[in-house]
Amino acid sequence: MSAENGLGDNPSVLTITAAVQPGNSGGPLLDRDGAIIGVVIAKLSAKAMLASIGTLPENVNFAVRGAELIKFLDVNAVLYPRGQETVFDLEEGVPEHVQGAIVPVFCHD
Repeated sequence: MSAENGLGDNPSVLTITAAVQPGNSGGPLLDRDGAIIGVVIAKLSAKAMLASIGTLPENVNFAVRGAELIKFLDVNAVLYPRGQETVFDLEEGVPEHVQGAIVPVFCHD
């Protein structure tokens, strides 16, 4: 994490420097202990920044905080699994049981 808040000092969003590629949106943002602390939502547009201020941003990306996601799911009565907190070392990769917990979530009006 590179900043506590997102653009415009938005407290529901984290600014991150982890590389984000097209298709990463909706993926989990994990801390060093493997706890999910957010969900990747966007990357800063290099093209827009170049046109706006004449410079290219490097690894400026955003994730919604996990607490905000939980509030959203609860307000919209979306059921989701609530497991026990488990700490693991990501230096050895993402454990197989965590990989299986990543599923797409679609929200419609």
